Amino acid sequence: MTAFWGHHLPSLSAGLRQTLADALATHTKLNFAAIDIGITDLREDSGPDEGTSA
Repeated sequence: MTAFWGHHLPSLSAGLRQTLADALATHTKLNFAAIDIGITDLREDSGPDEGTSA
């Protein structure tokens, strides 16, 4: 997972973990013990104009 610098990483991981658990629960009846989230990259938070052309 890539995260933006300055954001609370445990909160981001927990939110993604819950989203994945909810999605898996709708598609399978398998029981899973854990969903491991790895932060592999940190990026600077982009400004509102980044990625747009003038």
